[in-house]
Order: sequence, then C-alpha cells, then structure tokens
Amino acid sequence: MCYNSYQCKSSAVLNRTIVILIWAFWLAASFSAHPLKAQSQQVLLIDNFSQFPINARGGEVGAYGVNGGIGLSEIITQEAAFDGTGKTLSFEYDVSQTDSSFAFFVSKFDNLDLSHYHYLSFWIRGQAGAEFLQVQLKNATEVAKVPVCSYLRGGPGTEWRKVVLPLDTFWNLTSRNAIEELVFVAENYQSSENGSALKGKVFIDDIVCGNYFPGYVKIDHFGDKLRSNDTGGNIGEFSQTGDASLYTSEIDTVIHHLEPYALRVDYNNGSSSEYGGVFFMLGGDKDGWSPVFKDLSQYTKLHLALLALSATTNPGNIKLELKSTTGILDQRISGISTQWTERDIPLQDFGITSSNNKIGQFNLVFERSKQEKLSGSLIIDEIEFRAQDFTGPDTAAPQFGALRVNDVVPDQSMYVSSSTKIELPVGNQKLESARLFYRGDTETNWRLWDRNYAQGTGAISWTFDASQLPANSFVALKAVVQNYSGTESSSEIIYLKTAPFEYDIKALFRDSFELFQILRTNNGIYRDTASLDGNHYHPASVATNGMGLVALCIADAMGWIPDAAQQAETTLRTITGQENFFTPARNASGFYAHFLELTNGDRAWQSEYSSIDTGILMAGAMFCKNYFQSNKAICTLVDDLWNSIDWDAAIANAKTGEIYRVFNEDGSGKAGSTTKPFNEYMIVASFAMQADSNKTAASELWDLYYAEADSLPQSHYEDIDLLTDAPGAYLSHFTLQFPLYLSNYFITNENYLYFLANARKADSLWWQKSTSAQVIEWGLGAGSSINASRYHADAINDNLGNIFSPHIIAGFLPVFPPGREHLLDLFNNGKAVYGLPNSTKKVLWRISLDRPDWRSPEIQGVDFATMLFGLAALPEHLGLNFFIKANVITCSITDTDSDDLFPSRFALFQNYPNPFNPETKIRYSLPSSAHTTLEVVDVLGRRIALLVDERQQPGEYLVAWDGTNNAGLEMASGVYLLKLKSNDRAVVRKLVLAK
Repeated sequence: MCYNSYQCKSSAVLNRTIVILIWAFWLAASFSAHPLKAQSQQVLLIDNFSQFPINARGGEVGAYGVNGGIGLSEIITQEAAFDGTGKTLSFEYDVSQTDSSFAFFVSKFDNLDLSHYHYLSFWIRGQAGAEFLQVQLKNATEVAKVPVCSYLRGGPGTEWRKVVLPLDTFWNLTSRNAIEELVFVAENYQSSENGSALKGKVFIDDIVCGNYFPGYVKIDHFGDKLRSNDTGGNIGEFSQTGDASLYTSEIDTVIHHLEPYALRVDYNNGSSSEYGGVFFMLGGDKDGWSPVFKDLSQYTKLHLALLALSATTNPGNIKLELKSTTGILDQRISGISTQWTERDIPLQDFGITSSNNKIGQFNLVFERSKQEKLSGSLIIDEIEFRAQDFTGPDTAAPQFGALRVNDVVPDQSMYVSSSTKIELPVGNQKLESARLFYRGDTETNWRLWDRNYAQGTGAISWTFDASQLPANSFVALKAVVQNYSGTESSSEIIYLKTAPFEYDIKALFRDSFELFQILRTNNGIYRDTASLDGNHYHPASVATNGMGLVALCIADAMGWIPDAAQQAETTLRTITGQENFFTPARNASGFYAHFLELTNGDRAWQSEYSSIDTGILMAGAMFCKNYFQSNKAICTLVDDLWNSIDWDAAIANAKTGEIYRVFNEDGSGKAGSTTKPFNEYMIVASFAMQADSNKTAASELWDLYYAEADSLPQSHYEDIDLLTDAPGAYLSHFTLQFPLYLSNYFITNENYLYFLANARKADSLWWQKSTSAQVIEWGLGAGSSINASRYHADAINDNLGNIFSPHIIAGFLPVFPPGREHLLDLFNNGKAVYGLPNSTKKVLWRISLDRPDWRSPEIQGVDFATMLFGLAALPEHLGLNFFIKANVITCSITDTDSDDLFPSRFALFQNYPNPFNPETKIRYSLPSSAHTTLEVVDVLGRRIALLVDERQQPGEYLVAWDGTNNAGLEMASGVYLLKLKSNDRAVVRKLVLAK
C-alpha cells in the first residue's frame, strides 16, 4: 500500500506483516478516543494473581504457544514475588523454533469497559533483564499493541520496575469500552530483529488501570530497533519520483538522545527528486500500512529531539507533516544543530482545529528547494504528542493525609480490635495505591496487611484484625503510598494498643472444625486446601475427604451441627460415584486418583492413583460407618466402597514389607513406586490384611512387620528409639499420628503408643537443641512451606526455615497432655494464629522461626486434621475412646478363592483398557441373586447401550463393549458412563472411547 502520491518501499517489513497476519488470526484488537482529564484518581485492579487462574475481573488466564512457540505460566509467592508478598505471575516463553513462532499470556474479560481510564500499568522484571515483550489489548474487531520497552527504558531489567502505558498508545483501538483480552506476547520475528533472546522468563504483578491522564503518547522512541513505531504502524521511506533509495532510514545504535537507540535518516534531494523522506503510519490497522485517525484534542504539542550528523550534512531545516482526515497539515522547523535539541511544536501551528484534530500519519519531509544541503544525515529521537503542561513522566512523591483509626486521629491509648477501620486520606489524582503494614511491639520486621487502590473517594481504607496479635500489647501501623508512576513514600507510624481477649481450648477446638466446613463444597466433596485469602482454587483431595468424614463425626458428637449424618451421606454418595454428575477417577483395582476435579470427579493435575489417599478415604468412611452405625444408607455406601477396592493389589513384596504407593490405570502397581515400613502406609497394610481372608501375601506382610511394633526398622535420636522407614533417617510425625487416629491396630497397641511418645520427645528435644525456639514452639509436620514447591514434610534435621507445626503438637496430646497449654500459649501470644477466610474463626498453623515475616498462604486439610483430632481426644472433649470405638474395620471380607463360595461384594471394576478402541472389558461382581442391569449412558444420562438386563446369580461377570449403541452404530470419541444396578444398589464408572 502507498501513501497518497508518495511511493513507499515495503520489503523491509514483509516478514513482519506475515507475522502480524498470523497473529491477527488468533487475536483481534481495540482502543478508544481520549476521555476527559482525570480530577480524582480511580484505579481498576485488572490482576494481582491472587485468584489465579482467574483474573481480578473474573476472566480466565493462561499461557500458550503458536507455530512451535512455548508459553508457560505459574504463580509464585513470597520472596520471589513483587514486594516480597502475595502472588506474582511467572511467564516463561520459547519462540526459537521458527520465524513465525510466538508465545503469549492472555487474560480474558467480559467486555471490560476502559473508556473512563487513561493508563494501563504493571510491575515487571526479567530473569535476564533484556526480554522483549509486547502488550496487546483486544476488543471484538481490533487489536493494538505496544512494546514494553517503548515506555520502560531498556526493557524489564532484573529488578522490579513499573511500566505505565497510556491507553492512547494502543492506537488501533477506536473504542475501548468492551475490551476482551489483555495479552503479553513474545515473537520470534521481533526478538530476532532486535537481537533479544528467543527464550526468556518475565515476572509480572499488580496490573491496574487508572483514570489519571499521563499527558503524553509516543510516536516512536526507536528503543525496540524495529521498523514499526510505538503506535503499531510501519515506518517507511517515500520520494516524489518513486525512487525511495534516495531516502533511507535505519536504527542508529551508537547515536541516541535519551533512549538506547535513535533513527538516522539519510537524504539525497539531487536533481531528480523535489521532495522525499520518512513516514510513520500511526496505528497501521491490521496490516501496519493503513492509518488509524485518532482525536488529539487532549494534546497540544508535538515533541521531538534531533541533531544533524555533521555541519557538512546538516539540512538546516525540515518539514513536519501530520495527516488528518481533511488532508496534510505541516509546519517547518529550522535552526537544526549538530547538538541534540528538543523541540516542542504547538499543534495549533500545524493548523489543527476541532474539525481536523484526528491524526493518522506523521512525515519527515526533505525538500530540494528548502534544504541548506541537498544531501546529508539527520538523527531523530523521542517523537511524542504531549499535553500542555507535560515535561516528562511525573515522579514526584505522592501526597496524602494522616492515618485515621475509626474516623479519628489515634493516640497510644486507643484500642484496636478484630474489626478496626484504618483510613488514609489521599485526595490526589496521581495516587494509585497504598499498602498497610503492621508489627507487634516485640517484632522488628514489618508485615503486610493488605494493598488497596484509590477509588476516587478521597481515601483508601482497610479493616484491620488485631486479634492475631498478643492481647494488651502495642501494635505499630504505617501506610506506604504509591503514585501512578511507581514513586513511593511512607506515612508516619502510629501506635495502638491491642484489646484484651480470652480464648480457651474449646474455642480453638470448635474453630478448627470450621476449616473443614470451608473446604467442603456444595456437592459434599472436600477440596485439598483452603487459601487464606479466600480465593480457593485447589481441586478435591481424596484423603481430605476421608478426614472430612471424621470431622463430621466429631462435630455431631460435640453438637456443633444438626445435619452431620446427612452431610456424611452426601459426601459418601458423591465420592463413590452414586451421583450422575460426579464419577471419581479410579483405576481397575478401585484405587482413587490423588486429586479430583471438584465438579465431575475427573483426575486433576495429572495426579497418581494412590494407595494412601484411598486408604485415608476408606478409614474416614469406616469411621463414619461405625459412628453412624444406625444409618443404613451410610453403612451400605461404606460397605460398597470397601468391596470396590482390591486391597491385595497394594502388596508389592510381602517379605520386604513393600507396598505400592502408585498404581497404573489397569490396577497394577507402578514399578519403582514402593514404600517400606514404617510410615503412614500402615493404614493400607491393615486394610489389605483385613481383606485377606485366605491368609496370603497381605497377611504375611502384616505378620512380618506391622503386627508388632518392635519388629519395625528404627532410628535413634539422642538415645531415643524412633520408628522409621530407613534406619538413620527420620520421619515427619504425621506418619505416626495418622495411624493413631485412623487405625485401631495402632491406637490399642502399647508398643505403638510407646514409639508415639518417643517421637514427641525427640521432636521437642530437636527444637531445643537445634534452634532458638521457645519451649512451646515445636512440631515437625507437613504443610505450606517457604520452599519452591510451597509444601514440605518437615523432620529432624530436615526443616527449611525451621517451621513449627501446632497441628503436630495437638496430634501428640494423647501421649503429651502439657501440649494443651502449649497450644493456648501459642494462641495467646498470637504468633501462630491465622484468621480463616470470610470468617471470624481463628486457628493455629505453621510459622517459621527463621522467617518471622512469612505467613502461610493456605492450609492443607489432610495435614491440619491432626489439630482437630488431637483436640477431640482431650478428656474434657471426646476422649481417646471416641477414636478407639470408631476406627475399627467392620466391613465384610471378600472370599474369592473357593468355587463354592460366592463373592460377598457388589462391585463394578474399572473397565480395561481405558481409554479404549475398539473394545473394552467390564468386570463386576454380585453378592446375591437379583435383577441386574448394566448400561452405557452419555454424560447427560441418555442410554447408549444396554449390556445386561436380566436376573443374575451371585458371582463375578465379564462383559465386553465394542463402542456401538443399541442400533449397532459406532459411537463418537468421548466420555461415557457405565451404570450397574442390582438389588437397589447402583455404582457408576467413567469410560473413555478414543478413536
């Protein structure tokens, strides 16, 4: 495409245009005209990644790669995160495969209205510091983009820096009242063109939009070294004769003004050309060559910096042209020097009025009749449109008033409680956000309470909960305030007194149960982890469902909830697949996947089929059956669950005591995934032994190892005998506490209780000898950690950050009653107290001695269970006998070895293979004679194929399905459900046809 009568050359941008067209196939574009200048700052949070994989506006986010590109995203926390707190996005890309490869991180919106905002900003840093990244905004029909380095000199760098992008710089957007996507893009072509790495990683946080008017928009600063300008349009040469070789332009990497690079233009007006020069297509539309006309009524001047390369090549003057919707507007500047000079040319000097203020192109024109030298060189940089008073990005410190507490200026006699209002008057259009920090009177490090954003109300406010701090002590508060450009300043420190309060062990016990109610979802399934900010995102954990069932028994016994049995039945029905909407992922031996999707039971996070997670679920279900023994529905559901699992499949080697931790889809144990005694897998061993009526491998393993604790491997710490799975190594102490509460063989055996008491002694002693812990600070358990994976099972000599676990203290209460006072002291000194999300309840959880500023972002339900169980075992609550009575294995035993005995279980085993094509085998067993149906239905419950419909005798059956419906037609690939019904019982399995 050519501009007017000017002839342009396009070869320099051919490859780039191809990439643009490919990208346009995937994404569209957006932008709008200038709103009025902001008078009171209002900030819209786009994402701070606290709700990942959902942004702050409720849309999905994720990283992708195209044409061989690879894009990966993850969320990091704490020390690697922005400001050392909260959560931060890590976006890793690899676009090295082909010249059309690109990767992107996209954040989706439902027609987000940005028409009242003037800038988009975020914090960014690079792993290497020279990463090249573009930012794109998209509406339904348009896409606009700008390189990060256009507004952040030199690019991201390796330290956190804030980039502020005027929304007007997204030139192609003719409307920004319905934004659909924000995208961060890395492209092979652009990275190759400007010499940046094709593989990289950037960290991004705190993406916001604000209505403060930045006052400028760049045409080009040339720092990206690309042949496209900062508005997204192309740069090219033109001449009156069509011979564009008389005018050339290139990025000069040696001479520049403020940025690393500038544009060098070489001209030759000779006898054959009256005029020529360089054009800048603004916006460029979809192909880079079409001008997009923007309203410049909020801007008053054109700014640029320029110099002549030498006196002998100095053109002396140059004509600047702006193309409007009504034609070409021009203005000549003269007095060009061989030194850098900055020029501000009023737009009114171009003849811009209210009727012709929409501009779509900028030209530098050399005219033969006007130049002092007919050929020469000119260096140009920093081309911008600016508002009247703009002289550069505002870095002045933000202004604000004094902190107020409950609407008054506080003094040290003022109390703070669990719902204290803290307010900071801001009345400043440039101020963007404030972070509230606090610390107790014995602490040296500040802790972040929360970050809030300006809302145009003249104040930023927080609700501060002082109940996490010690009673009758002083707390210091301060606010750190930030303006739109990232400049910060701090308020004065105020000191308040925490109100006195009392807290007893019963309150801690009751509040600890609340954690499981938070984990529980509407369908009765328990998620794995509670996020303490309330933004829960974890899938279901099979083991946590087992712990949740025990928690319901405790709540019923304490009279805390009226419908515990109904809740337990709902959980059991859902987790066993009795509800059509939920088919849990299980293998052919009946073992569950570790993590399940909350809504449908699919395997989540590619988790393994796990023996211990299935064992803990079974233990919780058995506990429920024994406690609610008069509830027929619960008893039947638990019996069916028991009979649907082939416990013998967990035995890997009876003579060595090895148990499979992980299974294959076909029900077999996974090679290399065994564990040896002693650890929490005692629970699995006990179930396998109990189910082994024929006294084979499972019974042999039990007799050799678990029948007597003295026969198990041991380690020693300071002459204390400890159970272990590897002599010389030490266990995390949940490995003993889980069997204590879930296995009758452990809790009733004096030798096991002896080793439990020894573990407690070693735990306390290690903390006293190896750390600076107070006597009440101990507990080697599992849960959230400061390590990279955010989870760790702590043990003697293996505890990163010296994190102590109050839930382990509680788990030891049956053998260490003084732990009760330790828990109360921990609560009343406030150090390990956490407030539950969206609740006034408080619990004790993990704290690091080495990192007192670290606070766990989440609580894992399966690990926290020993807090609830230990408190329940106290004599003044339910006592240890509560567990002794309820953790007995009471289900019937399956006989399968003798021909004259019928199977005692009603079970539908997982089909194999699964996924399958063209045929799969389906095995099921019936304990009694009854009319039986086996059918295949789709996910909506519509029958596909009826495989069995007859009265059948007790026994085991094998049926095949070839993937056809009742009419003999082949079914399409997809997910289907198997439903077995007999004698008022039903069970469902999921199968996948994959062609």
